[in-house]
Amino acid sequence: GTPVWCEVRSKAIDRSDLSRGSIWITQDITARKLAEQELVHAKHQLEVLVAQRTEQLSQTVAALEQKIAEQQAAEAHIQRLAMFDGLTGLPNRHLLADRATQAIDIAHRGAEPLAVL
Repeated sequence: GTPVWCEVRSKAIDRSDLSRGSIWITQDITARKLAEQELVHAKHQLEVLVAQRTEQLSQTVAALEQKIAEQQAAEAHIQRLAMFDGLTGLPNRHLLADRATQAIDIAHRGAEPLAVL
């Protein structure tokens, strides 16, 4: 046979005289129990999926952070190459022109004199 879940209730016919017997009611609750088991299983599957997606997102975030750091380092290196001599490490003409432009702009805003030697 097939197992069946049942809910059993009883009530005395006469509470003052239990020898008179009792009434018993049995109700089949198999469908409800199976639905509860399916719900527990679905909840577990959902928790597993959420954990997997969370791990995937964490890995993606870590990879993106790594790429951003690499990109920033490459940009800083390119900026340094643009402003400093690759052989000597000394500032080059581009850096001089950039700083001179900045100094001129600051002098104009503050109406201050500026001299370049």
